[in-house]
Amino acid sequence: MNEAAKRLEDETGAPTRFTVGLTPTLVHTDAVTADAFGRAIGKTRKAVVEMIKAGKLPGVEMKIPGNPSAKGDYYVYLPAWNAGIKLAFESRPKEIRDGWLAWLGLSV
Repeated sequence: MNEAAKRLEDETGAPTRFTVGLTPTLVHTDAVTADAFGRAIGKTRKAVVEMIKAGKLPGVEMKIPGNPSAKGDYYVYLPAWNAGIKLAFESRPKEIRDGWLAWLGLSV
């Protein structure tokens, strides 16, 4: 295990091999590149960029200021994504939303 992984494990208390999400870094950010988000959800960069352009993902395009013809990088804003996923999950009927608990032997 490398030093960065050891620090991450110490900070989170979770074993690094169980850390879910993107590649662990020491930088905490509210936005990730289209490439990183695509890897996290199993989509290509192109698919993520198209979803951002279509308004299906909370994202922004960053370009060099003063050069409107420059190619931009696309980023997904994670707090908005997480809030949307939470709302979608909580809006489901209770029987469906909590159905997975039955598999754990817990009452629904």
